[in-house]
Amino acid sequence: MLKDKLILTAYSNAHLNDLYRGYKKNPNYIEGHLTNIQNFTNNLCICQYWGAKEAKWHYRDIFEFFEEKNNELEFEPDSYENLFEEQPLMQQAQEMYKLVPLPPEFKKGYVEPMFGIMFPLSKIHNNQYALQCDIYNFQSRLKSDYRLYKSFRTYLVTSLHKVKNSKEIRKSINSNFKDLPKHLELTDIFDAFTPDKNTSNNTMYSKILDVFFKYDLAGYKSDGHFNNMFDDSLHTF
Repeated sequence: MLKDKLILTAYSNAHLNDLYRGYKKNPNYIEGHLTNIQNFTNNLCICQYWGAKEAKWHYRDIFEFFEEKNNELEFEPDSYENLFEEQPLMQQAQEMYKLVPLPPEFKKGYVEPMFGIMFPLSKIHNNQYALQCDIYNFQSRLKSDYRLYKSFRTYLVTSLHKVKNSKEIRKSINSNFKDLPKHLELTDIFDAFTPDKNTSNNTMYSKILDVFFKYDLAGYKSDGHFNNMFDDSLHTF
């Protein structure tokens, strides 16, 4: 029916994300994959572009779209140190952050091995700039190191279970968050301490991404790949 144009279907940026990871491993198959999608969709695309408030249906050549994505990701900074190479004002601000020490309580976190994996530079330099580097570098590693994401998720879920099973902490949570259900799930605890901010101007995009993220951390239908979790939410959106 697709070949006879009796029905129409579209490709999305989620498909391009899937293809890009395969392309980085072996570029020999990308032309065939893009050609197949082009034949089935006739270049009909659905995508919410950065800064847009809603998804857009439009025709866009999939080869051109993929090439744009490839060029953008090729120049993605591989470290926080390189993120502001062409922004002198931000570089000046970074130098100032190097003079701001971290709170004394921050060092107490290193009793947990995962804390040392997440914040290695902060342990050495003990300043705000090192913390910014650690946060950027850790999220970047989560996207490429599957074992790290799996270890981090296991650590987080174990920690949440400790919170859930602690009467003292439960009492504190219930007193501060009156609307939590009596049967408290891990994702409810996650909600209680998550900043009330959207990841997009499109509220549905934020809700879907949030649901996939929380349930992936909780271990429901997870394959241990951070990027796959993100792209699955994009497919659903």
